[in-house]
Order: sequence, then structure tokens, then C-alpha cells
Amino acid sequence: MEQDLRVELPGGRLFAVRVALLCEAAGQLLVAHDRRSPDFLALLGGAVRAGEASETAARYEWDEETGLSFSSVQLVGMVENFFVWNHALAHEQSFCYRVLPPRLPATPCLVLDSPYVELRRLKLCELPHYTVYPLYLPELRQVQPRHIGHFVVRQEQAGTPTPLQ
Repeated sequence: MEQDLRVELPGGRLFAVRVALLCEAAGQLLVAHDRRSPDFLALLGGAVRAGEASETAARYEWDEETGLSFSSVQLVGMVENFFVWNHALAHEQSFCYRVLPPRLPATPCLVLDSPYVELRRLKLCELPHYTVYPLYLPELRQVQPRHIGHFVVRQEQAGTPTPLQ
């Protein structure tokens, strides 16, 4: 098995390469909820492995977490995310893909690869009432088809995502 591109650096710092899956259908957004953290909602996704293309990782994560097919996967954003992890600065490179499944899974239900994480649907009109990670989700959702957004997020300063064009 290939190694995840997640490296702990000297001084407790972290560098990681990840994929996030943006899946909207019927006025709803599919999110993952970690039941160990009541307020934690995030897009589905996971680590990219050494030697693996990000699109391959996106397809793998979708299958691993939902077991469902999808009609297409499209890169919509690349993100440089800086945040604090275990009291040290972390640097994460994320590739965000829009996934278009023929249907959303029945929810709530557990993801296939964790007994602690369940899939939920949030109504798009209610998104402002939730904190959903990644925090650049509102900007990511605005990226038009066949375009790719580039964002730099500095959460270590509690800053707002900065789109780069």
C-alpha cells in the first residue's frame, strides 16, 4: 500500500496533500459528520497517496466512503491551506473535485470506512447556519463549470479565503 502524502516535519509541523469532494444535488450538500466532534462537518475526502493522481484519489475516496457510482468528477479548485495543528503551523495542499452522482445516498448513514463518521445532507439554503470544512466552501461553490479556482487560506490568522485569478 502506498504512503499517504502526509508528513510530520520538525517542530511538530505538518504537510499534507488531500482531496475534497463537493457533492450537491437536489438543493442539498453531502457532508461528513464525525460523531466524536458534535460540531464537525466537512466535505468528504481524504489523503492523496504518493504516486497517485489527485483525480484518482477523488474517485477512490468517493467509492471508499459511499460505495456509490457517479457520472463525473471535475476539478473545481486548488487550495493552499495554512492552519494550526497540534500547536504548530500546518500546510495543506488540497484538490477539490465536484462529484455528480446519479443520486445521493440515503442519510444519515455511516461512511463505509469509519464507524465514527456518518454522511448527512444539508439544505443549501441552510449552509450559512453551519460551519462546514473546508472554510473556503462558499467560494468553492461559486467556481463556474470548466473553471478552476485557486485559493490561499490562512486560518492561522483566522483570515478569509483569498481567491487568486
